[in-house]
Order: sequence, then structure tokens, then C-alpha cells
Amino acid sequence: MKTLLPFAGASWLALTLSACGGGDTAPSPVVAPETNPTADRVRFDAADGDVRFEVGMHEIATRAPASGFSLSWRDCGTAGTRAVQCAELQVPLDYDDPDGERIVIALNRILAPAEFGHRGSVLYNPGGPGGSGKEYARGLAARGNFDVVAPGFDVIGFDPRGVGESSALQCEFIDAYLSGETGDTSAAEAMMAAASEYGLEGMIEDLTWLSEQCRGYWGGLFDHMGSNQVVRDIDRIREALGEEKLNFLGASYGTRLGALYAEQYPERVRAIVLDAPISARASIVEQVQGQFEQLVVNHETFFAECDAGAITCPPDPRSLFDAYLASADGLGIRSQMLALWELGLSYSFGTSYLPYLLQQQALQPTPDWMYGELYLLEDDVSSVIQLNNVNCADNAEPLLSLEQAEARLDDAFERSPLFGAELGPIVTCNGWIVPPDPVAPLAARGAPPLLIVGGTHDARTPLAWARDLSASLENAVLLTSEHWGHTVVGDGSACVDEAVRHYFLDLALPASGTVCPPPAESTQE
Repeated sequence: MKTLLPFAGASWLALTLSACGGGDTAPSPVVAPETNPTADRVRFDAADGDVRFEVGMHEIATRAPASGFSLSWRDCGTAGTRAVQCAELQVPLDYDDPDGERIVIALNRILAPAEFGHRGSVLYNPGGPGGSGKEYARGLAARGNFDVVAPGFDVIGFDPRGVGESSALQCEFIDAYLSGETGDTSAAEAMMAAASEYGLEGMIEDLTWLSEQCRGYWGGLFDHMGSNQVVRDIDRIREALGEEKLNFLGASYGTRLGALYAEQYPERVRAIVLDAPISARASIVEQVQGQFEQLVVNHETFFAECDAGAITCPPDPRSLFDAYLASADGLGIRSQMLALWELGLSYSFGTSYLPYLLQQQALQPTPDWMYGELYLLEDDVSSVIQLNNVNCADNAEPLLSLEQAEARLDDAFERSPLFGAELGPIVTCNGWIVPPDPVAPLAARGAPPLLIVGGTHDARTPLAWARDLSASLENAVLLTSEHWGHTVVGDGSACVDEAVRHYFLDLALPASGTVCPPPAESTQE
């Protein structure tokens, strides 16, 4: 079997390694009862049963939830021109024990500008798992993304259970342990070295140890983070908002949540948009294999588009790339610079960033400029516990044996020595110990039509997955976008944004087979 180093980057470690912040003792996930809203911001009209929220001159009416759930909104800043409110909702830790321990789900509500008129709410999930939906929603709203695709709708961001302000899982001691094994190296570098020395079997053993430590540290919440649990939280959020039916925009992993909600609660769906969907089958093996395959394709496509003039590149880009790798190797940062290259192959900024890297290689007298680019690799790896927990709890397909995984890895290295190690996470769930809660096959029978948006150059969620999900769902329309990168809704494609806007406003769907060209202001220009 091939060793795992050198390889294209540390990106696969984001699926296998967790080095995260936290205290010496585990904070309790139990929360105090919610406080009552203040009278100057919220009032209850007993005559018609409405709850009215006032923010300056902007007043919103929502039906009081029949369930008795309540949200005590408070002002918490702005996002561009939009006012933002925050609240917390208590939900069961385990829905099979609804009267038992409870956890908190942190929310924000980004109010629609008054000039649009109020049309309801759109719940947003940016993917991950492990990212803060509150922060992503606030950031996108500040850019005006939601004004383009969902005018008149309040945007509801939320941190899923175990993430961000929703009782986030954190394990500081793991980072200290791994770093201590190799002196001053980072936890990621320590795991890379161990994987290179001991191969997949050693990596599985490390994952088992890591997950057992985190499980002991966090207890019950560690075992109840799968998508089936999160979707039930989403329905509690819908009820607490007083919305009879759900409007939802999910990106990447968020598309599993949207499709799964339609599977479990088809009668409660109004409009669900699935941007850059993952596969209809919850399979860690298929997920990792598909991303590797598309990454190899995107690498070749980049140079082909350079040659064709579709992407503006310096002369002889392939030779410059070889020199780029040699320069990075001379500095001892080959894996990091390959990780940067992979980022460029995966996201929309790559069509300008990758040519920039090649241009720097051509113009700079020494390779020291590379050190200045490494900041892009700085990431919050604390989300990896959440990511592994969700992916492995959700997994509904058989895992590979060690021998099968090693054979696939050997084949990957033969096909692509650069990116072969990207197949490493294929054994993540062989080692990560979390109770299974597999996601059922997604059909969403009885749900109204869903809108799926898939990209032709998406290395994170290949277009094949969008087609697979479209075929799996009973009632869905696939809109294909020719953009480069991962996700596109609200990001500059007038064709895509218009289709999404008409769907949210009027439930009008594009014709089947519609293909949108790259955004007019694409970074490919």
C-alpha cells in the first residue's frame, strides 16, 4: 500500500482529526428556562392571538405557536441594512425521551427590509456539518444575498446541536496531546506523520481513541448529533416561529437536512431549495470517493480551460505548476501548497487564485512568497468532531474492510499521485465510535416540488450527486449551473438567483433541463 505522504494537502484531515478548544471540565448541556421577551420589543395581542415584534419602525406579526414553544427575541446587531434579533430554543437531547435532558439551539432572525413587505421566514443552513449557521446567515445577509433570492422573507440562521452557541462540542486536551507527541508541530501535522508511518490501520486506531475520549468528555450530546435529530430540531424551530409550513435554503450538507425534512414532514413543506446537494444515499465511502474523482477532473479541467482561454493563465501553466511544486518541496511545505491548490480547485475564487499562484511562481525571484499564502489554510478544526459525528451517525451504507480501503487507496495513488491521499477519509467511520442513526433513503413522497441546484465544476458536491438526488426524490426539479466552485445561490448568477426568487415568492419552478451559464461577473473572467 502507498504511504499517505506526500499528498495533496491536509484537507482530508478535516474529516478525521479534531483538535479543538474548550475547558478542563465539560460544560453542562442543560439550560435554564427561557426568559420572557421585554415589553418594549414584543407584545401579545390577545384578541387575534398574534405575537408582534417591533424593531424601530418595522413590525412583524407571526401566529402564536399552538405548541406552546416560545422564542424570546432580543436585538443583537445588524447585517448590512437588516436588523438582527437573537433567541434560544430548548429541545430534547433525545427525542425518544422528550421529557428528559434538554439542550439549547441558538437562533438569529435577520429581518426583511420593510420596503419588501413581509412574506414569512426562510430557514438557512450553510452546510458543514460543524459551521455556525448564525454567523453564515449574518454574513450573507450583510452582502445582500437574501435580498436577491428571498425578498420579503426574514432569514432564520441557527447553530445545529453541538455547534457554535448550541452547546458546542470542544476538546482542548486532544490538541495538547497530539502536539505534545511531536514537540512544536501542530495537531494536524502530528496526525499526518502518524498516518504516514502506520497507514490506514493506525489512523483507524487513532480515530477510535479520539472519539472515545470526546465521548467520555461530552456524554449524551456526543451520541445525539445526527441529521435525524437535527431535522426534528428544525421542525421545533418552525413551530416556535409560528410557521405552518417550512421555507428552507440548504447548501452542501444543508441539502441533506432539507431533503430529509421533506422525507419526514412532507405535509409541512412550502419551498425547499437544495444548493450543491450531497448524494441521496448517506455513505461516507461514496462521499469521499466522489470528491476524489471530481477533484482529479477539476485539476485537468483547469489546465484545459487555461489552454482554451476560458481562464486567463500565464504561459505554459503546466510547467509552472511543476515548478510550483518543486519550489514548495524545497521549502518543506509541499503538502500545504498542494492544499492551497486543492482549495482553488474546489471553490469559485480558484479561477483567479490558481493563475495568481502560477504567476507568482513565474515572477518571484525566490519561493519565500509562498509563506505569505499559508494564512488561507488557517481553519477552525474544532468543527471536525461535529462533522465526524454527523457523517458517521448518518451513514447508511456498508463500510469498507481495511483490505478494501487499502486497495482503493492504492488505485487512487496510481491514478493521481498528487491527490491519492484525498481518499484517506474513506475509513473515518471505521474508527469513529458514535451510535448509528442512519438516514433513510430520500424520496420525500407527498412533498411539494423541491428545487435542486447543481454545479458542473463542483469538486465538493459533484453534479452527479445532484442528478442522483433529483432522481431519488419523487417531486423535484434540477437546475444545472455551469459555475466553477461550490454552491452558487445568491452568489452572482442572475439565472440561478432569478429561478430561486420565483420559487420562493410564487412557487414557480424552472423548466426541467434548464442550464444556467457561469455568472456574468465570474472569477473566470
